[in-house]
Amino acid sequence: MDSHKNARLTPKGREEMVCAVVDSGWSKAAVARQFNTSAKTGRRPAMGA
Repeated sequence: MDSHKNARLTPKGREEMVCAVVDSGWSKAAVARQFNTSAKTGRRPAMGA
């Protein structure tokens, strides 16, 4: 997957975000803040249940 030059997250970064939600039990909003992304990014379907 290619990332554009302004992308905050690489595929590995997105994987880490998902793991933080699923494995650590963080809220999606907390993960979005931790990874310096928008709340919208934290709510994407790839972020898990």
